[in-house]
Amino acid sequence: MERITPPDYEVMFSVEVTTYNQEKYIAQTLDSILTQEHNYKYEILVSDDCSTDNTPNIIKEYAARFPDIIKPVYNERNIGGMANYYATVSRAKGKYLMDCAGDDCWLPGKVEKQIEFMENNINFDICYGYAKAINENNELVNNTFGGHYGDYKDIFFIGNNVPELTMCIRKSFFDEYLSIIEPDQKNWNMEDLPFLLYTVFENRNIYFFNEVIASYRILPESLSHSRSLEKAFLFVQGSYTIRRFFADRYGISYPKFDCEKELLNKYNEKKKVTDNKKKLKNELKEVCMKYNIKLSLNLLFYIKRFLKYCLPYGLIVLLRRNRCKN
Repeated sequence: MERITPPDYEVMFSVEVTTYNQEKYIAQTLDSILTQEHNYKYEILVSDDCSTDNTPNIIKEYAARFPDIIKPVYNERNIGGMANYYATVSRAKGKYLMDCAGDDCWLPGKVEKQIEFMENNINFDICYGYAKAINENNELVNNTFGGHYGDYKDIFFIGNNVPELTMCIRKSFFDEYLSIIEPDQKNWNMEDLPFLLYTVFENRNIYFFNEVIASYRILPESLSHSRSLEKAFLFVQGSYTIRRFFADRYGISYPKFDCEKELLNKYNEKKKVTDNKKKLKNELKEVCMKYNIKLSLNLLFYIKRFLKYCLPYGLIVLLRRNRCKN
């Protein structure tokens, strides 16, 4: 079958795949891209960030089988997720950009559906759909991730509802974003949020496919899902830093980052699911010392502790019952 290539571009679309120690999943990831049914010429840009497991060897096997499609890079030292991402995107030669992390995968029909839409709707810069969340054993862990949003306020104040691995992006628009915002020059800890904030603040058109088109893998330890209290806190802080940048750029009122409040929120979240609360409490103390955060617990906190530890248990139960009746 002859592959279709648009004028002025070497390939119709480029797929960015960054990897680090993902030997269990990288084959499934690449297979999900390679088995998409379409007649477009494309490239898969794989960048391994100096993995210490068998990931590079698996990539080499696939690159040998598909030399005209898979364009691998093997970093000699670990440069970090963000640097690896922007280095990979800089190699893209396609009219459209797509993303699939080394542990995620696409569902059948994604490419054909999205490219057809983008080719027939030149006023849209992005299209995306739902992603289903799976665990390390390919088991569904919740229904879906993603959904339609109303305006910039949904993403800016509530949270990102656009799964990165489902996006198809017009490369000319992404190049515009890179030249104006220069995210690769900033010390941000995520790549999708700033791009989407720029998109919505600039009122660019985004199309939402109301269907699941990819699978997002949730692992016990990752940038956005970490057992570490410190990493979880820094992820939230990084999100604030990005939002603060765009708030200043577009003149949006945005509250100051409350280190104490956000740290305690993450601490309370993890306290609900951990079996070792003493270890978590010690980690809280370490994070406070490391980042010079002073916890000033309010009066309500002390009242609750008094009710919990000083009053007879029966009285507390009685008070709760009366409150429920009222």
